[in-house]
Amino acid sequence: MQSRFKALGESFLEHRWGWLLLIIAISVLSIATIVQEITQDGIPVDFSPQAIFMDDGEIHSRLRDIEEEFGREDNDILLLLEAEQLDSASNRATLEQLEQNLSQIQGVETIFSIVSVQQLQSKDGMLEVVNLWDEANPLQQIAEDPLFRRVLLSEDRSKTVVQIRIDEEIHSIHALDPIIAEIREVVSTNLKTGQFEYSITGVPFIRTEVVDMMWEDNLFYIPLVTVLFLVTITILFQGFWIAIIPISAVSISMLWSIAGLMSMDVTFNILSILVPAISLIIGIADGIHVVSRYREDLAELPQKQALSSTLQAMVGACFLTSFTTSVSFASLMIADTAVIRDFGLHAALAV
Repeated sequence: MQSRFKALGESFLEHRWGWLLLIIAISVLSIATIVQEITQDGIPVDFSPQAIFMDDGEIHSRLRDIEEEFGREDNDILLLLEAEQLDSASNRATLEQLEQNLSQIQGVETIFSIVSVQQLQSKDGMLEVVNLWDEANPLQQIAEDPLFRRVLLSEDRSKTVVQIRIDEEIHSIHALDPIIAEIREVVSTNLKTGQFEYSITGVPFIRTEVVDMMWEDNLFYIPLVTVLFLVTITILFQGFWIAIIPISAVSISMLWSIAGLMSMDVTFNILSILVPAISLIIGIADGIHVVSRYREDLAELPQKQALSSTLQAMVGACFLTSFTTSVSFASLMIADTAVIRDFGLHAALAV
């Protein structure tokens, strides 16, 4: 085994351009794979509430039974509106136009608000369904109905809620993003003409916001950590180019691991989205060990022999440390919760 590592080190020096072209080719292929996957299906993340439940547990089964019987409520977006006079002429027109525009968005299943609320009333000995919004003093009638008071309308009649139900088949972030964006656009456009203050919430809205924030954090903190590592290693080794080596090696391997995971059609969850950062931190340590040993050998041996000696001494040790770390993550695959199992698998493969 030691002789193979020695031969590998000699091969790196003798065929350095060939190895460099191979690394570049695999990196370009990895980038193409990532871009293709994101273009076709969006960023493969699943932060849905169902993703954190046990797969076959009693709680999960009970949830499925309830959803089949009563439907799901975790695809509802809630729009909170506040105005001094909700039933003024201008505000009535704004609310009616808002509901009409929201209902035309593809992916929106139903709208439930004070504009569309209905009540069963007895008139002339007959029962009929009445739209309260079309009645005289609609806010008063809605506020007097215990089914709608403090559900659609506040006690002081200055706040109301619009419930926007998304199609229950739509749950991926890639599918939700354009719907959420269109809802925000419709709301901001329609409420410019009314005296409204508004806020948007609900599980789908929060999920997309959390995903966006986590990706923004990754795009900010991973480069920041890389720069901090580069500065620290440069100071320790007193050389910029030698500090580039472990940073580049880990960055390339991180790129390859992400491309590999995405090519396997994995879906990142709220934990496994941290895998790139974890891979960077763990990989840097091994890179520093290898570079430090190479510098020591280079002080006593020619370049070719120094590289061979470094690989002989460090490849086995670094492999064992990475392997044991990977096995530790893989042990999470026996967990009952799917989100932890997936994180263990993704981290084990990446490391």
